[in-house]
Amino acid sequence: MATDYPVNSADVLPEDFMSWANESYELAITYVYPGFVTRETPSTEYQITAKPVLTAHMMLGAARLANLIESIYG
Repeated sequence: MATDYPVNSADVLPEDFMSWANESYELAITYVYPGFVTRETPSTEYQITAKPVLTAHMMLGAARLANLIESIYG
């Protein structure tokens, strides 16, 4: 996954929790909510569109967590 979804170190934004939250909110309203219907299985099209966004954001979250752990424990 790291090869397919590399993280730009400038995007880690160490300990900028408000930016992380705002970024997640924007992704949610742009990619998650449109096309999602409660109590229905997401369509194949929805899944194809959402999966790369989810995977890239998971990798970014992992990099941010690693950075935070490093800053706490050295």
